[in-house]
Amino acid sequence: GWWTRPGFRISSHAAVEWVNFQHNVGATNGQAGARIDRTDSLVRPFFNWNRRRTNPGPTGFEAGYKSLRLEHDLSGGVTVLVSPRTYVEGIVRLVRTRWDADAIYQTSSLREKLNRDTVYSGASFGYAITPLTSVGVAIETQQDRFQFSPIRDGATVRLGPTVEFSRAALLFGSAKIGYERFRSPASGAADFNGLFANVNLGFIIPDQLQLKLLAGRDLQYSYDSALAYYVATNVNLSAARRLGERWDVAAFTGRYGLDFRPPGGLRSARPHEVLVEF
Repeated sequence: GWWTRPGFRISSHAAVEWVNFQHNVGATNGQAGARIDRTDSLVRPFFNWNRRRTNPGPTGFEAGYKSLRLEHDLSGGVTVLVSPRTYVEGIVRLVRTRWDADAIYQTSSLREKLNRDTVYSGASFGYAITPLTSVGVAIETQQDRFQFSPIRDGATVRLGPTVEFSRAALLFGSAKIGYERFRSPASGAADFNGLFANVNLGFIIPDQLQLKLLAGRDLQYSYDSALAYYVATNVNLSAARRLGERWDVAAFTGRYGLDFRPPGGLRSARPHEVLVEF
């Protein structure tokens, strides 16, 4: 087939995790996926599929409870090399999230409140200012359609600059910070116009030290429709030091914030929550 011809690359992955607890029921998590890329032409299509069955907290750190959910993630797009240093890219992505029927948290059925299909579409422009550094700008739209709670349907637009550093550089990773706009007219949820961020950067001294920074700011739907959504922020720092050929020592710290935005612009009954770990 065409995927076996020179210039195409196919990759796949699969993993299964069994978690056991002394006093609670254990869990089994698993995921599998595949990706196909065209690698040696001016027009480079790509397709990606991932299936994940996992037991996470329902909505990040909002609830200290784990429930089973199934996610199907399908995306496709094309990258066009306009010049040796310049590219444009378009992508469409569908994420289908389905919670188990017995997933209940504080009398809320996660299946009824959070089952949804999310469609992303986006376009980006990038320019390589050096062989190891690229800058650009990206725009993305997001449409959330809830299976059993259509009143919660929402629309999001994100626009911002991007920067990316090659893994071969001392400073590596990517960062995107920009403007986000959210609307959910039927639910009465407060409009959001503000900052979003997605930062994943690292610094390495070969064979000695590696530092990493993960930071984010974005909206998350609450399991409680009376709370609508919240703004989740996180900052994580980690450091790893090489001790000989076989051993490393590492340390990390993180700070997470949840700022609830209830419908109607009313003051939230829940305060701004902060979690710190190290």
